[in-house]
Amino acid sequence: MTPEELARALDYPYPAPLPPWIFAGHEVHRPASPGFPALSRDIRRDARVPVVAAGSNRAPVQLCRKFGVEDAFPVSTIRLRDVDTVYSAHFSSYGAIPATLAPSPGTVLHTAVLWLTAAQLDRMNATEALGVNYRLGWMARRSVSRRFGLTADRIAAYISLHGAVTCDAGVPVPVAGFRRQGGQGRALDQGGVHALAHPRVAPGEELQAHIANLVGDKSVREQRRDMLKRNALPHDPAFWPEG
Repeated sequence: MTPEELARALDYPYPAPLPPWIFAGHEVHRPASPGFPALSRDIRRDARVPVVAAGSNRAPVQLCRKFGVEDAFPVSTIRLRDVDTVYSAHFSSYGAIPATLAPSPGTVLHTAVLWLTAAQLDRMNATEALGVNYRLGWMARRSVSRRFGLTADRIAAYISLHGAVTCDAGVPVPVAGFRRQGGQGRALDQGGVHALAHPRVAPGEELQAHIANLVGDKSVREQRRDMLKRNALPHDPAFWPEG
C-alpha cells in the first residue's frame, strides 16, 4: 500500500472550507474571488436540488474525483435539528469508514449543502453505490440560499443501508470536524474510528495491513463489513425515506 493510498483512507473526510463557495473548474471560488459574481449569475439559470454533505462530499479533493472541470455548483450551509453525521458500518473501496446521517435527539448539526442540477445529481448518485451501501433519502423542508438565489421544497441526503458504527456503549460515533451543538457520543477522526472498529473485524492484524486488505479484496471488505454491522445501530428506512 502506497503512502498516498493510506492517506486517502485515513484522511477522510478531508479538509473542507466553510460555505458559502462555488465549486467550478475543480477550484473553490469564495465570495471575494473575482469570478464569483459571474458564476453566481450562471448558477441561477438552472433548477437545482440541495444535497446534504454528511462526509467527504463537502471536500474539494473528493468533489474533484466525482465531477468534471465543466461542472459548477454552489455550496451553502444548513442547520439540521435532531440529526448528526456519524460513521456508517461499512468500508469504502479505498479503505475509509465513510459517513452517514442518523437520528440524534437534541443535536444541532451545521454542515454543507451542494446545490446540484439533475445531471449533477445523477453523477453523484453513480459514486454513492446506491442500493449497495446507500440510498437517496428525502426530507420535506423548505430550503433557501439567499446568497445564490435558490429555493427548494425538499432536501436530499445519502443514508447508509448498513446502519451506524457504535461505541462500546452502543451510541453512534459522530464524525469529527463538523460543527454541532449537543451530540450523543464522542466525535472521532478516521484514525479514531478505525482504532475502534479494527479490533472488532481483524483482531491481531496490523492496521495498515487491514486497510490494504480492505482496498485489495472486495470479499474481505464485505466480510469485515458484516462483522462491523453486528454492533451497529440498524438502518432505519423511515429516516429520510426514499422517493
